[in-house]
Amino acid sequence: MLIKALCDYYDLLAAEGKVNEKGFSAVPVQYAISLSPEGKITGITDIRREKTVTDKKGRVKTEYEPVMCRFPFREKSTSIKAYRIDHRGKYIFGLSYDPDTNTLSVTDKLANDKFKEKNLEFIEGMDEPVVNAFRNFLTGFVPEDEKENPLILSLGKNLKDAGFYFVQEGFSGKPLHDADCIAEKIRSENVAEESSEGDEICAVSGKRGKIAQLHNNVKGILGQKAGTFVCVNSTAGESYGKTKAYTSNISEESMSKYTEAFNYLTSHIDPNTQKYTNKAYIDSMTVIFFAADKNSEKEDAFLRFFAFDDSVSAAALEPQIQSVMGHIQKGDALDMSEIVTDGSADYYVAGLVPNSSRVCMKFCYRDSFGRILENVLRHQRDISMGSGDKPVTVSQLTAELVSPVSKEQAPPPLISALMDSIFLGRRYPDSLLAAVINRVKTDSDTEDDQYRKINPRRVGIIKACLNRNYKEEFTVALDENRKDKAYLCGRLFAVLEKIQREAQGDLNSSIKDSYFASACSKPSVVFPRLIMLAQNHLKKLDSDYYNYLLGEIINLMEGNFPSALSIEEQGAFMIGYYQQFFLKRKSADSSDKE
Repeated sequence: MLIKALCDYYDLLAAEGKVNEKGFSAVPVQYAISLSPEGKITGITDIRREKTVTDKKGRVKTEYEPVMCRFPFREKSTSIKAYRIDHRGKYIFGLSYDPDTNTLSVTDKLANDKFKEKNLEFIEGMDEPVVNAFRNFLTGFVPEDEKENPLILSLGKNLKDAGFYFVQEGFSGKPLHDADCIAEKIRSENVAEESSEGDEICAVSGKRGKIAQLHNNVKGILGQKAGTFVCVNSTAGESYGKTKAYTSNISEESMSKYTEAFNYLTSHIDPNTQKYTNKAYIDSMTVIFFAADKNSEKEDAFLRFFAFDDSVSAAALEPQIQSVMGHIQKGDALDMSEIVTDGSADYYVAGLVPNSSRVCMKFCYRDSFGRILENVLRHQRDISMGSGDKPVTVSQLTAELVSPVSKEQAPPPLISALMDSIFLGRRYPDSLLAAVINRVKTDSDTEDDQYRKINPRRVGIIKACLNRNYKEEFTVALDENRKDKAYLCGRLFAVLEKIQREAQGDLNSSIKDSYFASACSKPSVVFPRLIMLAQNHLKKLDSDYYNYLLGEIINLMEGNFPSALSIEEQGAFMIGYYQQFFLKRKSADSSDKE
């Protein structure tokens, strides 16, 4: 499914000029060589673009970047090999520059000869002004006669590594590499090549062609420089007389398409934000996401903001994002019609991890963008505790499942199951609830309060799991009418901790540090002792507010503490504790002032 989607995505990118059509390559060019109709060099113009960058020390400086141009296909080679419409100074001029003497010398005569031979053969029969000027240049340029050419000499040390293209004098008409006759010849060669390459049916496109024996590398996977999607290294994977990658029955055309589309997704960066537009990292996993439709920038920005990177949002999306976040914080139902986007296009989300020399796909979702986004927003509403104006990203969630002082990462199977819940709207994995409750009971707050073991994200995960998996109805705000004993025990523990702090100030070890885990697991063992200790603390307080609050919660419990709490009830305990502590503290403070 993913390979077929990538092939279709390649066609969209190619139509928009974002990837290279078969037979072409993207080449960085710094200079334009102007040719007279007779093939004489009349100018060499620097076409690099200025770019302002800020270094790590905050200093602003100007850099110059080349222009990316579409040339006939290049393949890497360490030997002397000329390209059709070559861009390298070594081949075009056959000269090299000596900075010590500021002179040019003929050092690459063989490369220049191969360049002339290759290109005269390629442009034979073509008749366009820029091509004719180029032909005259090929037949008339002699490196030995150009050693003192001031235009070439002015390039200095840039002659060695710069890229060049040819234009007509005065920059009239298209550059040589963009000439219509050049593109037409390459495309006609592709058609002829495909018709003679093979007669087997491609499993992806359904077209006849030559089956790829080796697949190109895909790049941009976290923890892996390069790998392949299709690779057979064992005879156990061979069948029906098919060996190696022939078992996949993917044509070379489809192979080239899907690999180039994938590499585009993992490398494309938004020039405004300098962030990947279609790629995100979740611990050790790389996630790609894209729409099988053109002009999907808004869809990509929405999904990135609400799932992968809350710091990225297109300016045009600000009103919609603010509206959606307002509904999420209130726990309201979401109206998808408020979001101005095409929700009908197919959208893909895939998670990948490295595995030896291959790429392992952990999940791949395909659905309409509207349904995927609806599930993502429902997830955001489920985990929201009404704090903050930004969503909680998947990476932020997985960070809450491991110790903050360790370098561990959440296990990939748990991440994959969590992604099922987010993008498909399924129940949350049981291991998610167990993992976050274990962390709350095990971790400790830091002295400077930079980290709290029970925080809005962890409580949000617990609330989401209980509401979605066990049909509970926990709200964002404190529910003073809720009477289940686990929730009331959590509220009670928060009040007891508040009483201790009000009476004794900041302590090295509070009841939260000493009794939270045991109170959460076995309330009947811990609470009678804590209530007795609280009587001494209450005598030191001027207000009767806490005494009243204790009595109110204990009366709701009818004086009975559960002997043990299940994992779900421990979650309810933590929600009650969090909501009472953070919401009732404000009421208590205002009461004290009165």
